[in-house]
Amino acid sequence: MNVIQAQINYLQSLLTVQLDDSNFFKWSYQLSSVLGGHDLYCFFDGTYPCPPKFVITTDEGDTTEITAAYKEWMTTDRALLGLLLATLSDEAMEYVLGAEHPEMLVFVWKDDTPRCLELVLCT
Repeated sequence: MNVIQAQINYLQSLLTVQLDDSNFFKWSYQLSSVLGGHDLYCFFDGTYPCPPKFVITTDEGDTTEITAAYKEWMTTDRALLGLLLATLSDEAMEYVLGAEHPEMLVFVWKDDTPRCLELVLCT
């Protein structure tokens, strides 16, 4: 098991609330507190963008070699997406099918009604 997977497993044990149509504030508070406390919220708000995929050299320019930073970022990003998905109820999960990164998910109130949550998939 790699380090990020061990960290994700630990974080998952801290996240006890599953999002449904009646507990957005509680779920959001818990998720943002846990992620912020482990310096991982940046993957969700887009402030830590994906690094370049390919190595760029002064001699050859772009290459087909994938950078270590890209691999590490993608591993963490996918693990965090899995963590986020594990905190969703079955009903909430239906809205996020097809999301490839945590920052693609935006949680908004539908019709300004606190009990009616809509998950928007950003493209």
